[in-house]
Amino acid sequence: MVKDFKSRERWDNISATDVHDLSENLSGLAPYNETGDELAKRFDLLALNFQLVKLSGDKSKEEGYVRQIYN
Repeated sequence: MVKDFKSRERWDNISATDVHDLSENLSGLAPYNETGDELAKRFDLLALNFQLVKLSGDKSKEEGYVRQIYN
């Protein structure tokens, strides 16, 4: 399913069915695990916050998140 949404064109023409499929199959957060990897948890939080910034349309914050993700 992830590969289905790899192309930009797919996102530019997203349908209600696509949104439903994404929310049901891909958008869930990993379950909390107290013994889990701290770096993985931090990355998950960083990725979630970046997604929220993208959805809000606040372009001024995007670059900072991109830098953090790629470093």
